[in-house]
Amino acid sequence: MKNIIVFIAFLVVTVWLTGCKKDNGPANSPQKPAPVVRVVQATKGTISKKLELTGSVIATCTAKIGSPAEGPVMNCEIREGDAVQKGQILLKIGRRKAADALVEATKESLSREKEELRRVEQLVKGGAIPAEELDIARLRVSRANAELSKALESAGDYEITAPWDGLVRKVYVTDGYFVAPRETLIEIYDPCSLVISAALPEKYAARIQTGTKVDVKLDAWPGDTFTGHIERIYPYLDQRLRTRTVEIALEKPVDLAPGMFARLEVMLETASDTVIVPAEAIVSTLKGNAVFIVKNEKAVRHSVETGIESDNRIEIISGIQPGDMVIVAGNDKLKDGDAVRVPGQNTSEQKGKQKAGTGGGKQ
Repeated sequence: MKNIIVFIAFLVVTVWLTGCKKDNGPANSPQKPAPVVRVVQATKGTISKKLELTGSVIATCTAKIGSPAEGPVMNCEIREGDAVQKGQILLKIGRRKAADALVEATKESLSREKEELRRVEQLVKGGAIPAEELDIARLRVSRANAELSKALESAGDYEITAPWDGLVRKVYVTDGYFVAPRETLIEIYDPCSLVISAALPEKYAARIQTGTKVDVKLDAWPGDTFTGHIERIYPYLDQRLRTRTVEIALEKPVDLAPGMFARLEVMLETASDTVIVPAEAIVSTLKGNAVFIVKNEKAVRHSVETGIESDNRIEIISGIQPGDMVIVAGNDKLKDGDAVRVPGQNTSEQKGKQKAGTGGGKQ
């Protein structure tokens, strides 16, 4: 019995001591350290919204010169890349053989019509046929004379000449090649008409105007960026691709060639003297976009209105001021008013310890 009483007393003391330890535990536990964040200063500057496109160099002034008649190609001495001048003879189409046959045929036709005219005159004089038949026979002779004159005029070889100054892009024939009427012989282009052509998506078709600035990079000129502008906008959209063709002209002369590949950055809109922060500073909330700025070692949330976004930077239309230290890392789980630590900056606690340590050294 005595042992039971001692055991119960032991249990009561143990429970009481345990309760005391639980009450004193939280008071003695260390505080959770403030999270470390990285900050960047909001700045003022210029930001542009760009549209990336690809394009090709084309010549807007080209000519595909065809054959006016059939015949063999003669005196074709030009090659691709040759410069030609307006009126220069490029080649000839041999016509002599065919023309001679045509002249002989028209001469025979004229001879027959003249013989018929003499026969009609005799019949009219004898009263066998009316006088009107004589007028018809004379008209046929006149027509035969005209056909002979035309055949004689076209008896020479056809000369194919350049319509304007340019460069030969392609030669499709050689001497001795027998061509058919309207067959393409030579293609030339005007090097002064070279532009960069690009297809603009329908989404931006109504936002582009002539004169819009374009940055141009050419694979033929690696590492260089050229400045250009939209010179022409086609008035229609491609019904299949739903794109609008634009032509870009370079501000300074560049040695271009048809078919060159171009990478383009079209400036859709530009904002100057505006607040700009890194894109990582933006935090999406149910109420919209916000950023955290560090103030008195605390994260203060500011709702912001954003604008242009480009190259991992975002325009802030309203909500913060230039010079504010915005948090760009460690802001994903922050709440308004949370204590934070910035690497390289002393906290109030660290300053207090440093001050106490300095004071102790003086004693």
